[in-house]
Parts: sequence; structure tokens; C-alpha cells
Amino acid sequence: MNDFQVENFDWTLPNKRAVNKKIKSPDDSKVYCHESYAQELSNLYFSIHRNENISEGKDLLEGEMYQCKITHISKDEALAQTVSGQTVYIDIRKELRDAQKFNLQNVDFKIDDIVKVRVRKTGGSYLGSMVECFMQSVKAELFEQIRQESTAYTVKIESVNKGGYIVDLSGIKCFLPGSLAAANRIKDFDSYIGKEIQVMIEGYVEAKDIFIVSYKKYINKIMHSKIQELDLTKKYKGTVTGTSEFGVFVEWEEIYTGLIHKTEFEGEGHVLNFIPGDEIEFYIKEIKEKNRLTLTLEQPLERNVIFSDLEKQVNDGISEEFIAKIKHRRKNGALVEIISLGVMALIPQDRLEKKYKNAKVGDEIEIRVYEVDPIAGKIFAHPVNE
Repeated sequence: MNDFQVENFDWTLPNKRAVNKKIKSPDDSKVYCHESYAQELSNLYFSIHRNENISEGKDLLEGEMYQCKITHISKDEALAQTVSGQTVYIDIRKELRDAQKFNLQNVDFKIDDIVKVRVRKTGGSYLGSMVECFMQSVKAELFEQIRQESTAYTVKIESVNKGGYIVDLSGIKCFLPGSLAAANRIKDFDSYIGKEIQVMIEGYVEAKDIFIVSYKKYINKIMHSKIQELDLTKKYKGTVTGTSEFGVFVEWEEIYTGLIHKTEFEGEGHVLNFIPGDEIEFYIKEIKEKNRLTLTLEQPLERNVIFSDLEKQVNDGISEEFIAKIKHRRKNGALVEIISLGVMALIPQDRLEKKYKNAKVGDEIEIRVYEVDPIAGKIFAHPVNE
């Protein structure tokens, strides 16, 4: 059975939650969730992860997961036996139909296979389903992701529903609010139907038994790494999403948003000539705190071009030598100005040679750049060996 589409990230979030002492769990296991669905989540989690092999009761429990061995197969059905000897009926046609519906691969049945099924009692018999077991496991993981916030899922937008969308996440219907479905306000809701996007789990509405998902939450998680991919010397094309007293807001690549300040335009009223949906070309001028992007209609800033050229030299292994003047001495090294370029660079303390250990502000030093971070605006250099 093929796992649903996910994108995993190495995000470690601090857990400051206290143990929820109201939750009943086996073996006095600690539960940290304090949401209204905490007991349901706990029951679901432990029903999936408990060792079913120790179950020796005469009756199987409705809705529980059991491992069993397939003992008989015909065209339309399979019989399996639990460790305690109970027989479970599996409707092969329904299983294959549901597997196709939920896009699950490699669902097959062979004699002596050990499978995990979710059991329901019907007409005095036990009906087992591998697909239901899988779906229950997905649901348990989605509950866990409300707290962990460590996994992104690929969903398909199916329909518009009450200010948002109904989306499919591996067969589970979830609600994607319109306000969380895009980086900016959506102008044409119907244009999103059929699209596949990445989302993270935002919450769960118990009364509706539905998970809330968010594209914005996913974007916020990946934005730092996506910012590193920007080229401050490249001309981009984006779409106007709105205007304000400050300028024109632009979106591009369905991820990034930035502001072109009103002073970039001729005449104070020129900003008002733009309407949402207009295309516009621009350069990235500056990356401020909290990944706020300032854009410009002019050519890329000279400083950005210098950083880009220096980075290319370093990557190509042909970094040239520069004369620099020490501007500040710090515990972590010396901050110097590359005279010919007019930009600052840091020589880490451990890179300063003995002859420069006591160098003073105003002294000149010959350096070579070995690392450049255009996005952060940082240059690292070391003295040239004589």
C-alpha cells in the first residue's frame, strides 16, 4: 500500500506543553494534548499502535485494528484469522474499489499474508478492511500534526464550500478556508478547482468531524528556505494583488509577495492606475526582517550586483585580492571595508593571522573573499598569505 504524498521537513519545535492528567491512556502513558479532541486522539493513537497479538478475547472490538493472516481467497472475498482465532471476512471487490478511489497502490491479497484490518461487526460476522485501517492511520497522523507541525501534504481542491474549499487529502475530505488558500486574497475562487497544492494541518472541527488545512501555514514554514533561492539581480514578473497608500503589492511564483513603494512611480496618483491582476516587472531591492520584500522598478541595486559578482567568483574559485581598511574591531573578528567596492566584510577572529592580531581601526589589510551570502548581505574574508 503506497503512502500518501507528503513533504517532510527537518523542523524541530520546542514542546512546552504540560501533561494532560484528564486523559486516560494505557500503561499510564503521558498525553500532552489539551485540545477538545484530546481523548479521541489518544484512543485513536493507542488503538493503532498497541500490539494486537496480545488480544485473546472471544469477541473483537468494533472499530479496532487487528493483525490477521489470510487463510482463504476466492474471486470476490478473502477470509483471515486473528491471533485469537476469530475469522474476519474481507470484501475484495470493495477493497479494490476503495483503494482505486483513494489512489492507494499495491492493495492485493495472497494466502498466508499478514495484513492489518479495521474490524466492523455486521450480521453476527466480522468485516475487516485494510483501506479503512489505512484511512484511520492517516486520520491519527493528521491529529498529531496539529501539534507537531512537521509535515506538508499534497491535496487536490475539489469544490468551493462556504468561503473556502473542500479538498481531498488521501481520501479524507478537509476544509481549506479561502483566507488560508493563497498567499494573497483570491479573486476567482473557481479558478482553483482541480489544483494540487501543499498544505499543513491547521486544526480540527469536532462538530463537523473535519480537518482544517492551510496553504499559508505551509508557506510560512518554507519561506526562509525559499527566500534563499531569490536572485537580487534578476528581473521578475509578477501580478498586482492590490494597492495602498504605501505603494503596489505584487505576488509572483505563487509564493512570494512584495511591495513597490509609491516613490517608484511618477506622480502620486500613478499607484491608483494599477488594478489586481495587472502584470508588472521588477527587481528585488531589499529583504527586511520577517522576510518582508521590497521591490524596485529600477535596475538592480549596485550593492546587489557586487554581492552577486563576488559570490560567483567564490563559487568559480577565482576570488581576487582586495585592499580593505579596518573599520571596527570586535570579539568575533574585524569588520573591514573593501575600498574599491565600498562594501563591508567580516574577517573572523580565527582567520586573523598573527601579524594582524593587534591591527587597529584605520589599518589597511590585503584580503580575499571566501564566502558570500547575498540574501543576508554578508561577506566573509581572510587575510592574504604573504
